[in-house]
Amino acid sequence: MPRFRALVGLLVPLLCACRSGDLPDSLWPPDDFFLEVRARRLAPEGLVEQQSLHVFADGLVVYREVDPQDARAGTFPAVFSRVSAYRMRRESTRSLARGLHQAGMFDLDTIVGTDATAEQVVALRCRAFERDRRAIGRGRVYGEFTDVLHVVNSYLPVGCAFALPDMTGEPQPARLSRAPAPEHDIAGALAFHRSWAELWPEADITWRVEHLGLALRAGDLASATRLLGQLEAESARSAEAFADDAASTTLARLRAAVAAAQGR
Repeated sequence: MPRFRALVGLLVPLLCACRSGDLPDSLWPPDDFFLEVRARRLAPEGLVEQQSLHVFADGLVVYREVDPQDARAGTFPAVFSRVSAYRMRRESTRSLARGLHQAGMFDLDTIVGTDATAEQVVALRCRAFERDRRAIGRGRVYGEFTDVLHVVNSYLPVGCAFALPDMTGEPQPARLSRAPAPEHDIAGALAFHRSWAELWPEADITWRVEHLGLALRAGDLASATRLLGQLEAESARSAEAFADDAASTTLARLRAAVAAAQGR
């Protein structure tokens, strides 16, 4: 737990620096820069969350993993109990944003890879200069998609990486120093997510569902019930937020998960 108290307190100080020299001032990163990466495994029983990454224009990086003991198919919501959070210096954020652009992030097809039943799936989303690009890599992929992943991986803690089968290309050298490795800590991860919620009030529904999952796993039923109430209130206010069948099913599954926890 002390480790995560420190993480929450270190969101503002600079934690990591580029190992290369400073880049000249430029338009990068734009104020709207945002990167999200998610890795999932398709199992016979369902889709299993594995990793996620969020990077913001101010340099905040949040890398999360589902610990193997929490990664069973059917576990809902996913429990991202391993968290690494750090803030990059501006030159590092600039280098990442430019590197993604140069690697072809905004030229990617929406679906990369022809195997619809591939076990490994990586989803990318990047926003810059009012352009928003999403791409999904399934199974064995080549070219620009793997180039983008190599760029992403060079800004992660040592030993962490997003990968697909038989990835081609040369991994890039690590660009950061002192990025903390993620550690399994349910209570600490939940404490961090509470702080993160204050920093990211416009967080998408997927992330808030995962916040609720941590509260359930930690046995914090009061927080889980409160988070469920917020999602239900939003669904009542905004039909668009829960407009499709999948989103409605998500809300129903959350109600069931909270009810089950309350009944234990």
